[in-house]
Amino acid sequence: MNSGKTGDKTISLKNNCWSCKFFRITHESKFPYKCNAMRFKSRQLPCDVVVSVEGDLCLSFSRK
Repeated sequence: MNSGKTGDKTISLKNNCWSCKFFRITHESKFPYKCNAMRFKSRQLPCDVVVSVEGDLCLSFSRK
């Protein structure tokens, strides 16, 4: 499992959406996940999309 260090907190790159206050489940079969902070829906967890596009942790992450 990959992890990144942000400040003094270690955040899992794989699971941080599940602990984020901006993460939502849409119940749409084509785009089941939503990030309210960045305003997009996706088939993958938004944190995985951000890592694949940006190559870094999601900067919008905010713990619930």
